[in-house]
Amino acid sequence: MTPKTLCVMLLVLSVCLSIHSHAVKFPHGKHWNCCETAIRRDLSAEVTGNTYKVQHAKNKCVNAIKFKTRDGQTLCAHPDEQWVKNLMAGMTNKP
Repeated sequence: MTPKTLCVMLLVLSVCLSIHSHAVKFPHGKHWNCCETAIRRDLSAEVTGNTYKVQHAKNKCVNAIKFKTRDGQTLCAHPDEQWVKNLMAGMTNKP
């Protein structure tokens, strides 16, 4: 295989990978920045801060309460769980 052919093949491969990764992050032109599942298990020890967000079900998104964790991640919790209600009672809703 010549260097020119190898270069062209690598270029085509990188373009294909770029298109694929873009399609995964933005299906149908949209980025789903929402909770698609909500945890029921008590993870209140992982929650930090004093604010939460309420997410309502729409499209792929489910009803959830969104908290921040100690490592900066978003925790999607089921709104019917008592531990979630207890946390919410001591926090401020961040619209």
